[in-house]
Amino acid sequence: MTYPVYIGDRAAGTMTVTAAGEDHLFEVICHPPEPGLWRVWVQGEGQRLSLGLLEGGRLRRRFSRRITGPLGAIRWAGAESCAAKDSPWRPAGPEDCPLPLPPGSLCRREGRRVRLAAPYDREGPFPLTELFCLARIRAMDGGLWAEYRFEDGYPVPPEEN
Repeated sequence: MTYPVYIGDRAAGTMTVTAAGEDHLFEVICHPPEPGLWRVWVQGEGQRLSLGLLEGGRLRRRFSRRITGPLGAIRWAGAESCAAKDSPWRPAGPEDCPLPLPPGSLCRREGRRVRLAAPYDREGPFPLTELFCLARIRAMDGGLWAEYRFEDGYPVPPEEN
């Protein structure tokens, strides 16, 4: 079967998936808008599976049904630049901040910089009190968050709004 490959919301190529014995063979042809390294993934009903890096606008990978099974029905494929500035928010862990993190904290990497967002409740204690003067309060996902920036592991002042 053939599926579209998207970069952002733009179709940029095709992915063909064929059965190869007990495995699935993924063949991607994609035309990124700029040169560089591009990672490709396949999106299923509920999960995403990383396929690897494009080489010359092409990628060919073979995975066992054990690995592809959790994908469910395949929907489409996506590609993103490895140099992308904005990585997605993910749950924060102790490796992201030297201080104890409030439950539900998120982080994202931007090169040498790490952004840390801690849930903020006006009625509760301020998250990461030790760094309150470096926080920027922002709305995200329907709630308020105290956002901090770290560069090379050290906290830095918030950006101007």
